[in-house]
Amino acid sequence: KYLQMARFGIVVPFFSNEAYLLEMLCSLENQTSVDWVCVVVDDSGRDNQAKLIVGSLTNEKITYIKNETNLGLAKCWNVGLEYLSTYFSPSLVAVVHADDVLEANFIESSQKAHIDNPNAIAVHASVTVVDEDNKKRFSFPDFIKFHVAPYKHSRSILTSGDSGLASVLRGNFVFCPTVSFKTKFISLPLFNPQWKMAVDLELISRLLLDGQTIVGIPDFVYRYRRHRNNLTSQLTDTTARFVEEIAFYKQVSVECKEKGFQKSALVASRLTMVRLH
Repeated sequence: KYLQMARFGIVVPFFSNEAYLLEMLCSLENQTSVDWVCVVVDDSGRDNQAKLIVGSLTNEKITYIKNETNLGLAKCWNVGLEYLSTYFSPSLVAVVHADDVLEANFIESSQKAHIDNPNAIAVHASVTVVDEDNKKRFSFPDFIKFHVAPYKHSRSILTSGDSGLASVLRGNFVFCPTVSFKTKFISLPLFNPQWKMAVDLELISRLLLDGQTIVGIPDFVYRYRRHRNNLTSQLTDTTARFVEEIAFYKQVSVECKEKGFQKSALVASRLTMVRLH
């Protein structure tokens, strides 16, 4: 019954690392679920290497588009979602990283979780952290996230309300590229271009503040690649990420107080995750 679900749309924003992009798209082609479409949004501002890679696959399910100028994360992601909505009208959408890898059952597991949780706006999955060579690696930030999460990857969890948002703000255990959304519950543009590093955490917080529910599943269906050339590493090296994260936590603390989310406001004011990073 999972393969009978309506179309799953995937946005793959591209900035650099053509070899990783090819690996991601090949993992998409190997999915057990066949009802998917994909758009690669080239935001590199460089030559057309990504276009050549997409063309080499000759897969009609994968479309390539290029931004005239570099838009940055949030706007690029929004462009991809708008494209999918306009031309394919998928029931589920996700924005994955071009340098990561999907396990073969990523889409099928996500579809199943959405069917099992019809009122949840989003589903997120567990990840295996890998290095440049696709080998498992230890990551201290991810080790911390695993242990502060409200579950130990043995069962699905529902995250909602003040307690749910407090747990997310405490540990930021939702890996954004694993998140898929029901399009009937979201409005576009989805991501807030005010943020670079906190764009995913801001969205999850906004959804929970709006009374939505997200579901975490224990399936390790996504390989999350950490390497020196990705944006996270660059913003960490320059400390720009910490400046933005502090600004975000201060802002969301105020928003939580206004909504009556007292636990979340207190957690945000403590800046726990920023201090750990």
